[in-house]
Amino acid sequence: MFTPTSYYYFLMQKLNRYNFVRNLLADCYNEKERKKKTFLSVGCGLAGEESWLPNQFKEVVLLDRDGESLKAAKKFYLQDKIKGNFKFQKLDIQHGVTLDKKYDIIFTCSPT
Repeated sequence: MFTPTSYYYFLMQKLNRYNFVRNLLADCYNEKERKKKTFLSVGCGLAGEESWLPNQFKEVVLLDRDGESLKAAKKFYLQDKIKGNFKFQKLDIQHGVTLDKKYDIIFTCSPT
């Protein structure tokens, strides 16, 4: 079933936005440079388009305000055996937020 928390929706995100994100980052950093960078995704949802990043970057942090989406994303990352240094974090940035550290890359694609 196609719902915003379904595995099918996760796969569609992964396929539809993968090339955009990959090409954007490839234009900015080579593989060796990416391994030294930290990456923050704001409003990640199921984090399908970010699913290839954990093994490309030093650290990947995936933020979203919807706990159900994050719960589903964790399940799908396990299901797809995604490896690397990543973590999911529930955080609503609607009224501003102070991050506890700096990130080399801050990305958002379609936050709600």
